[in-house]
Amino acid sequence: MDFALPAYLNSLPSGAIGSVRVPDVSQNFAGGGQRVPIEALLEIEGEAAYIYVVDSKTQQALRTKARLLGVDTDWVRICCLPVGSVIIVDGAGFVKDHEVVAPRLL
Repeated sequence: MDFALPAYLNSLPSGAIGSVRVPDVSQNFAGGGQRVPIEALLEIEGEAAYIYVVDSKTQQALRTKARLLGVDTDWVRICCLPVGSVIIVDGAGFVKDHEVVAPRLL
């Protein structure tokens, strides 16, 4: 199986080993939105959920407001992020806004 990587990861050496997590579409929430791990949440304020989205050009973590649509154990459903956004999950609570990060895709 082949997977496309964001352009800023093109500097990976040929043959580099990694892992990919493919979402199980059978567990999608009804009503649309984007399903993300609950560990990505920085805080919830009413209907707003805050997460870090990585800017593909500057590789900065940007604290981003999304609309919270629902919570289900280990997952949250949000909307209003651009398709293909890279979000920080592991260690999100230790990152600072505008910090340059090197995301590791799962």
